[in-house]
Amino acid sequence: MSTIGLIYMRVEEEEVKTDYLEEYQEISLLSNKAELFERLNQFEGVIIVEEEKNKLGETCELIMAIKKQSACFIWLVSALEKDMEKLVYLQLGVDFVINKNSSKMEKELIVKNSMRRSYVLKAENETEQPNVALSEENEMKFDLIPENLSVRINGGTEVSLTKLEFQLLGLLFENPRVTFTYEALQKHLYGNISEDRQYRITNLMYHLRKKINKVDDPKNHYIKTVRSRGYMFTYKKSN
Repeated sequence: MSTIGLIYMRVEEEEVKTDYLEEYQEISLLSNKAELFERLNQFEGVIIVEEEKNKLGETCELIMAIKKQSACFIWLVSALEKDMEKLVYLQLGVDFVINKNSSKMEKELIVKNSMRRSYVLKAENETEQPNVALSEENEMKFDLIPENLSVRINGGTEVSLTKLEFQLLGLLFENPRVTFTYEALQKHLYGNISEDRQYRITNLMYHLRKKINKVDDPKNHYIKTVRSRGYMFTYKKSN
């Protein structure tokens, strides 16, 4: 699932292939501003690439329009030569102005580090949940529906999940009150890989909780964050 939108500030709307983070799966290349605002609520960040100089006014308008509709990250890739222009963008709320001539690796690290920090903060905020004791009172009815990649809680509305969200919930649900480390979850979801994907695990959990909270009381903390370790399902499976 793409979580970052990428848009070029250019005169013509012809299709462009980018070298910015081309191997980063979360990037979604946008063809125009209309598509950006149509999909803006899906993104956790937007990369704006200035391909031409003297587009200060147009870029400022785009930044302000994004800020009005979303609290997502905004990164600007530009060949700015004047510090004053960079300050204008930062004052409007751009999180980072990236030099267009920087290496691909530098651009990638700036974006990835921002996203990782965002996910870590979300996970830390979620740890401020009450420590729900596992008791008979905490028995809840979770119906996992593999053929639909969905879950139904206490007979309520069926919640559609992505494949990875379903796999994550299924593992925790089948093993209540067992703490699964980020490493164990990474291995379960992505296999034996060398890349650290903790930020993807925390992002998955964020979206999973968000979907569950839409159909159930957010005070029912089914999944607890175990600080600096991983996650645990806190409720008993019903028989």
